[in-house]
Amino acid sequence: MKVGDSVVVEAEIACGECPACKAGNYNDCDKLAGIGINGGGGLSEHKEKALQSHSADIVVDPSKEDLAERVRHETDEAGADLVFDAAGAEPVDHQLLEALKATGGLMVVALHGKPITLNLTKELGFGEKFIRCTMGYANDHADAIKLIHDRNIDLSTFITDRIKVEDIVDKGFRQLRQDAENHVKIIVSM
Repeated sequence: MKVGDSVVVEAEIACGECPACKAGNYNDCDKLAGIGINGGGGLSEHKEKALQSHSADIVVDPSKEDLAERVRHETDEAGADLVFDAAGAEPVDHQLLEALKATGGLMVVALHGKPITLNLTKELGFGEKFIRCTMGYANDHADAIKLIHDRNIDLSTFITDRIKVEDIVDKGFRQLRQDAENHVKIIVSM
């Protein structure tokens, strides 16, 4: 590595010894820890703006609009095949499950700060719906960077600040903790 090189920080800390790590799935580590993990749902305004600017067909804010009703409208009453929970908020999960078609699935990619309550029979059993979860990624950086580069995707809407390394405590860590609602990614220059 040399001055001027772009780098990506691996936010996951895995043990390297458990069966998942030995199989190359360090994102499923028994002792997985993460750098910069905070509560879910606080970035919805930034996510919505970013989705709109990246050509999403439809962006729904479930705090302002009935998500299941909108999905039924957009799918001629069929419902969604697959939905993603990136908010980490229990009310959103219930809305997402309601928006699914029979045999549809909910993919949870958010970190939930506390357990949620589900009516398994009503929300999953009737309709044979399923839930899958993932808490990270393994060996995906190179592919993601290539995908962004090849498609010329502008991710600037996700960058909410740029700071120098000497400001990382006050303008980086402290800012993320005290004002998480207004930050998605802070770029640190070294």
